[in-house]
Amino acid sequence: MSAWRHLNNNRTYTMLNIFGLVIGVVVCLLIGVWLQRELSFDDFHPDDNNKFRVTNTFKSESESFSQAGSGVALGAQLPKLLPIVKTACRVFILERKFRAGNNEFFESNTVMTDSNFFSFFGFKLEQGQKTKILNSPGQIVLSEKMAIKYFGTTSGIVGRTMTMDGQPMTVAGIAENPPVNSHIQYDIVVPYANFRNYGLSRWKVDLDNDWVGGWPFTYVQITDPGKWKEAEEQINEVVAKFSAKDWKENKMSYQYFLQPIREIHLKSHLRYDAANNGSLSTVNIFSVVGIIVLLLACINYINLTTAAAIKRAKETSVRKVVGATKGQLIFQFFFETFIICSFAVFFGVVICKAVLPVFSIWLGHPYYFPIFGRNIIIIFAFIIFISVVAGLYPAAVLSSFNPAVSLKGIFAQSKSGNIIRKSLVVFQFTITIALVASILIISQQMNFIKNSSLGFNDKAVVEVNFNGDSIVNHRYAVIRNELMKNLSILNVSNQESNIVGGLGNGWTTTENNKGEEVSTSIYRLNVDADYFDTYDMKLAAGRFFSKENPRD
Repeated sequence: MSAWRHLNNNRTYTMLNIFGLVIGVVVCLLIGVWLQRELSFDDFHPDDNNKFRVTNTFKSESESFSQAGSGVALGAQLPKLLPIVKTACRVFILERKFRAGNNEFFESNTVMTDSNFFSFFGFKLEQGQKTKILNSPGQIVLSEKMAIKYFGTTSGIVGRTMTMDGQPMTVAGIAENPPVNSHIQYDIVVPYANFRNYGLSRWKVDLDNDWVGGWPFTYVQITDPGKWKEAEEQINEVVAKFSAKDWKENKMSYQYFLQPIREIHLKSHLRYDAANNGSLSTVNIFSVVGIIVLLLACINYINLTTAAAIKRAKETSVRKVVGATKGQLIFQFFFETFIICSFAVFFGVVICKAVLPVFSIWLGHPYYFPIFGRNIIIIFAFIIFISVVAGLYPAAVLSSFNPAVSLKGIFAQSKSGNIIRKSLVVFQFTITIALVASILIISQQMNFIKNSSLGFNDKAVVEVNFNGDSIVNHRYAVIRNELMKNLSILNVSNQESNIVGGLGNGWTTTENNKGEEVSTSIYRLNVDADYFDTYDMKLAAGRFFSKENPRD
């Protein structure tokens, strides 16, 4: 094994080449693991090619925006009115207070859904039957994480009782924790029937007939995925028919679109969208970065190998004199590259596995790279790819020396060979400078964002979310007085939602600067008179709220 003998006799040269390739492999693998997760979102749902989310663009006389939610009625009525819509499922994102024994918590990851939730999507039930759960308003389904949180176990939980906002609910099933590559995340699943009954008794309104607005995520399964544009047109016709009165009275309209469920994570940037959505442009950028880093590592190997070519010129020439063919020499040199690349990928995989926990903590999501099945094929493909990219040119250079010239001590390379080497060096330095410059610019931009004024003082502000609990609201004045007795607390304010959490909106009519009546959205945040002082906000015009003037 002359290839192995040469590498063993030139250990420093071999280690430098392996080290350079390892860096590129580790960076490329980490980016690949991230890409694998980003590109796999929502790939576990059955019949995902004919499942879509119904989104819309809202238009009034003064504005227009696109949103992920739709009217409540769409999920209930479209399967009944349109043969092309096979079934539908609505998902509301809520926050509710749950209690089991002495364990009581607000759960912000509560979803309220139709009874076909576990049949429509690919989420798995550990306990309970898909066709029987969520049929009753008094049922709930817990994720494994929530079952352990409230009951300490996942065994023997079905049939037990816990309360939701004081209302008794029966645990009807235990579901697997949702996959990390799902845009729908849940801890507790509540039946929509519970909310519909609440609307009928409290507001005297059947929410299944409420066509306007943008509240739940509405998902539909159509009979033929090739006719989804036709289904989109029919949905718009039906909604326009049943919403005509509301649209006319409020001078507004909606245009509906079907969004493939597999495209939601990377291609959806709508208002009120899923909190864990990604970006296709980010995926493309990091894909290019990974390829560039790996190419730089390969170019570094090529440059080191060809720079050392003179030292091997006599060896190559002697081999040719004693009968070695150019093909045999190319195979030997290529095999040397293959050995180096194999070691580089092996160490790269080991390092990648070692840093993945830190990588996961840094990005806030769990990432894995199991060494079996498809990943083994990827590793072997990786070795072949790097070997071909990094090894072909050096093998051609090292096997091309003329014995008659080289044995006399003349080692001048061809003009074309010098041009290739110089071009590779220029390319390597150009890309490296570009990457370093990009990092510096992005770092400066992030520092600018971090240090820019937000219009309020966010230092040492602590938010305690009580989700509008009636007991807290009724006793708020007493609670505030007790808190203000603590010398460490400068101020206390009551607000409807987080200052950076997004505002709720509805529609209204107002006047523009010409005195004309126009319809528009109104964005609102309910706060008390202490709100502005608590956040140290500056007054632009008028005056802040006053406790002495309750009509403010």
